[in-house]
Amino acid sequence: MSSHRSKFRNCQSKFRVRLEEQGYVIKSYNMLHNHPCSSSWMVCDPWTRRLSSEEKENLKPVILHCESADEVIESIKERTGKQVTAADVKGMRATLSTDIRYSS
Repeated sequence: MSSHRSKFRNCQSKFRVRLEEQGYVIKSYNMLHNHPCSSSWMVCDPWTRRLSSEEKENLKPVILHCESADEVIESIKERTGKQVTAADVKGMRATLSTDIRYSS
């Protein structure tokens, strides 16, 4: 069984599922969190911020050619509704420019 570590230290929230003949079955769960779980808080979650391959491809010109990270952040928010950070933009630029170098 694989597990995914929480980005929050010592958060005990988890659930276990098993695939059975009729489909997935929840075997156990613990819904106690040691951090906020509101929708406004979850906007900051890396899984929520992550762009799909298609979104990245569509936004590639903006990501690579806008000088200001703030412009990129605003453009991504307008087009996808996702709130990314300056660190996300830096990472996407590095990945996309590496992809361009290796595909040439």
